[in-house]
Formats: sequence, C-alpha cells, structure tokens
Amino acid sequence: MASPHFSHRTLLPATLSASWLPTCKRILLIHPKRLYQVLMVSNREIVAVDEFVNSLDINPFVFLRLVIQKESRIQQPYAQTQVVLSTPGYQIMPTEFAYTGKLIYRHMQQGSNHTDQLETVDFPERDLQLVYQGNPEYDHLIDVYLGNHEQRHLAEIHLKLQEAFASEHPDHLWVQIFDEQVMITVCKDGQLHLSNMYQIRNRKDLWYFVHMALEVADLDPITTPCWMMGEWNPDWGTDRVIPSNVHCQLPTTFLDNLPKAASSVPYWKFGFLGWLS
Repeated sequence: MASPHFSHRTLLPATLSASWLPTCKRILLIHPKRLYQVLMVSNREIVAVDEFVNSLDINPFVFLRLVIQKESRIQQPYAQTQVVLSTPGYQIMPTEFAYTGKLIYRHMQQGSNHTDQLETVDFPERDLQLVYQGNPEYDHLIDVYLGNHEQRHLAEIHLKLQEAFASEHPDHLWVQIFDEQVMITVCKDGQLHLSNMYQIRNRKDLWYFVHMALEVADLDPITTPCWMMGEWNPDWGTDRVIPSNVHCQLPTTFLDNLPKAASSVPYWKFGFLGWLS
C-alpha cells in the first residue's frame, strides 16, 4: 500500500532472483528530499534501483523512518549496507592542518544539532583529510531497522573521481545536482582545487556557481570538461541546464571504467556510486 507521505518508483527492477539478493551490496544515497536504494553485485554492476521522494517535504528524519518502516524492498537483508550522506557541511583540508581545521569547522557549525559527531576520512597518499558532520539520528535509525552499516559521504566519491580522471583530464569539473543543492568539485593541473556544495533555487543559481568555480580556478569554460550527474534529465539538453559556453557532458567515461548496467539505468545518476570501495 502506497504511503501518502512519499512516492516510490522502481527505476530498475532487480534482474537477480530473490535468492541472490542477500549477496548484493546495498547503497542508500540520502538526500533531504530523496532516498535511493541502489543494489550492486560483486563486479560493481548496478542491478536494482529504487527511488523514494519526500513528496510532502516532511522532516528528512521522519521521511527516512517512514520509508524504512513501510517499504519491504528496504527491509530485505543484504550482504553489506553503505549509507552515503550528501550533507553540505564538509571540509577537505591538508592533513597537517586537520586539527586546526576541525576547530574552525566546529565554530562554523555552531547552532547545529550534530556538531559533536564529526566524521573524518583520511587520504594518506594525497595528504588530505575529509571532515564532515555525521548524523547520529540516522545512524541509530538504520542500526535498529537494517543492522550494521558503514557511513560515507558523497565528497569521498568526488575525490576519487577527481584523482582517477586527473591524468587524462588535468583540468575538469564534477557537477552533481540535487533538488536544491549542487556539489561542485574542481580539478586543476591534476590536483584538487576546490570542492563545495551550494544551495540553488533555479538554473540561474546553478549557472552562477559553475561559472564562479571556473573563474576562481582560472579555467576556460569552453575547453574544460564539466561532467554533470544527479537530479536532472539529459533529454532537456545541457544548454537548458548550463549555458552553451560551458563544455558540459554526461560522464559517459564511467562506462569505460565500470561494467555496463542495463540500458534502462539512468547512469548519470548512479554510476558514480561504483567508485565506493
């Protein structure tokens, strides 16, 4: 029975038999207005995708709880569960400044309910540390209903993508659009230049932040690849999302680095999840 509080679409039906589902890796990609459950098999091929939309814009925690409690596809057991947060409060800093950076981060997050739970992810080979704001309410809820899980942040994936594509494309942007947010990560001369999340209300806001990132990094919008992912429909045409003077494209190069999933998978939305280890 459908819930009046959220809508559900199966974007890709599972191609595996029910007996194989417990062997799948499950990724829950959490946004304030959407929740995706993405199932992968051992070779990182996407085999099932469910989308749940916070139709009434209720409290994000209540939305997550309702989906977990009411949806049988969420309640099934899987071999591994990773929860990917897309919270805007994150910092990427050199490891040597990590302690000072955390103090600054705590000061910036004053007034938040979750400042005491800072999560860190080290990238020792790059001498970088990611600091982000965890969510103990989500952790507890998922522990109670779904069992053990691993919490991750979307910025981890952006860092891995930036590094993986830096040799072939020393200058590039990753632009990931959510309903009212956009995450932009910039690579310049093969190195991470900036990564940040911005609130957007319309396409003009999106254009502004993409152009600002290009300008701050002193990159040419005509020649710098700008790979777009997330909540947008490529049928619109990139020129309706980003002005034509920006070199936007779908990240089709994902298909050269990951196994091809079924053609019905909206790969620009979910292909990047395969980069989680």
